[in-house]
Amino acid sequence: MLPRPLASVIGFACLACLYLAAVGGDTVRTTHARRDAAAVARVRGASPIVRTTRTGPHPFAVAVDARVGRVFVLTSGTIAVGVTVEPRGPFGVNVLDARTGAALETLPLGGTGLALDSRTGRVFILDVGPTDIVGVGRRPGRVSVLDARTGRLIRRVSVGRGPRAAAVDERTGRVFVVNRDDGTVSVLDAATGAVLRTTGVDPSPRAVAVDERTRRVYVACSAFQGGSVAALDAATGATEPINAVLPRPVGSVAVDEQADRVIASDPNTRGSESPGTPETYIIDGATGVVARTVEIPGTLVATDGHTGRAFIVYVPDPYNAATEGSVVQTLATRGGQLLQTVPVAASPLTFLYGAAIAVAVRAGRVIVANPDTDNVSVLDARSGRVVRHIGVGHEPQTVVVDEQTARIFVANAGDNTVSMLDAARL
Repeated sequence: MLPRPLASVIGFACLACLYLAAVGGDTVRTTHARRDAAAVARVRGASPIVRTTRTGPHPFAVAVDARVGRVFVLTSGTIAVGVTVEPRGPFGVNVLDARTGAALETLPLGGTGLALDSRTGRVFILDVGPTDIVGVGRRPGRVSVLDARTGRLIRRVSVGRGPRAAAVDERTGRVFVVNRDDGTVSVLDAATGAVLRTTGVDPSPRAVAVDERTRRVYVACSAFQGGSVAALDAATGATEPINAVLPRPVGSVAVDEQADRVIASDPNTRGSESPGTPETYIIDGATGVVARTVEIPGTLVATDGHTGRAFIVYVPDPYNAATEGSVVQTLATRGGQLLQTVPVAASPLTFLYGAAIAVAVRAGRVIVANPDTDNVSVLDARSGRVVRHIGVGHEPQTVVVDEQTARIFVANAGDNTVSMLDAARL
């Protein structure tokens, strides 16, 4: 039996322990939460650069197939000098490991554009072929179809003149190749590469976007003094009767599937040919009716259906090497309200290659390539504000996001590299 004073001390200590056990859990949980928040902050603050990999001369197009773990980088064998290009070496397709960024092989194929269907495991390389002095294709272009897993050439098919852009609808198994120089769209079978049909659209089609929800494909056309957005059936490739006729030429198009809106922008590059204020059009995807016209120009457009935002890159004069005045404008895709305008350092490369902006949906970030400052701007996908700038290689011009691996790939044309970034650290 313990003496009374000692028993009192022990009893008080036990009560104290019980009290701490009762109320201390919250303290422990709070401490753990603070530690977790600090860890997240440390991850966000850490450098997101995972690896930088050397490629062939002038990498300008990138596609990722996370299913087979491959990244395909198309190089032109040239380098931009102002708004002209000079030869720098052999063209080709560099294949990288999608998780590590390591170089795996180089395929001796050249082209002017790149698309990929991960469901069928096919890579599509567009090739304009010989052009005249102003860049118009002299003969029908072609598309090379590769096996994404092995890199084997499956077949080559002829398409229209000047194939400059392509989009894939994985649900319908169709590839849509925009032929700028003869005003057509070639519809390919994604599994075999066979040309199923050729559909005529308005003159000078320049960009294409797919809405997998409504099974429609939208093609932006830039005619002499006006423009249009043509709608095609994603299964058949046939035109649908909801063509949006626009007062100004449009050179870029994107889709917000959640809002059923199509965003098309006038790049404002034709001067006196299209007098008036440059505009961005918000089109109802179901009817083709212009729901809202916003008096801002746009060189490139990207959308985020999760936040209901459209991000419009504007380069004041794509034919001038200066980048002063380049901005990213954030719009609400439903109402068209201009929410934010921030300066960037986009350049003529942005205009020429058309992939200098991408949205990392899961990370809630928008990434914009700035060739003149050798970095990328990272924007918040809801507010449109700049979060940070990240240094990459020399003259970055193409940004591609792979949501499955949370990796971002930036093609740097000036030093022939690809930077791989971790989206979680943005």
